[in-house]
Amino acid sequence: MSPRLEKVHVKNIHQLTSRVRMYIDEEYLNRMIEDVRKHEILQPPILIKVDNGLYSIVDGFHRIEAAKKIGMEYVDALVYDKDETDPFIEGFRRNLFQKSLDPISIAYGIRELLNKHLSWDEIEELTGFSEKHCRRYLQLLNLPQDIQDRIGRGELSPFGEEVKKYVEGQNVRKSSKKTSNLVRCPICGCFPEKGKGKWLYFCEDHVTQYTITFQWLKSEGYKNITASISPYATSPATIPNSINLLTYF
Repeated sequence: MSPRLEKVHVKNIHQLTSRVRMYIDEEYLNRMIEDVRKHEILQPPILIKVDNGLYSIVDGFHRIEAAKKIGMEYVDALVYDKDETDPFIEGFRRNLFQKSLDPISIAYGIRELLNKHLSWDEIEELTGFSEKHCRRYLQLLNLPQDIQDRIGRGELSPFGEEVKKYVEGQNVRKSSKKTSNLVRCPICGCFPEKGKGKWLYFCEDHVTQYTITFQWLKSEGYKNITASISPYATSPATIPNSINLLTYF
């Protein structure tokens, strides 16, 4: 259902539901205050009724803050009844459409959608972002808090070179061994000791699989079975178990 236009007392409006916007743009808020002072609120904020005659902000946080700063008593607002809509999903959708959210707020929003058990297809439909792009945003939440804050304030590009060095270190298996120029094992993704896995730098745990597989390839063992069987068939007795690791190379 669509929200209804109502005149709401400003003192009854608070952020009582989950926030969509994690950072307040003070410069934008100051401009909004001056604009509301001169022209009042041109676009009604969107609210949802909660308990005890109170309202929570769905969309229009800066407009409500501006109204409070200049002492407005009432505002015209579009109002949903309680339980008529999910205030977070509706607010997140509207702010994304307006392209007014910072990258960290987007990342928190995607995580909240997952917590609400939305599927990736549903999230893509709501945000317009692919699962891969959503996961890039989610990586930002693993950054140090000061880096998140700088991104949220617009001081750092979320996917720029300065941030990339932090993101690349996420979700990597910790090891006390010296890394080999940041070359990862193609099987498990951790950093093996240099030289342990030949030129591919396999982990010590995976050198055996490496040796068996490439000895079999070097001896052209595959030719013994491809001459007499369909190229789509496999022979477990002839092909070493480690050959399935080649799909990770």
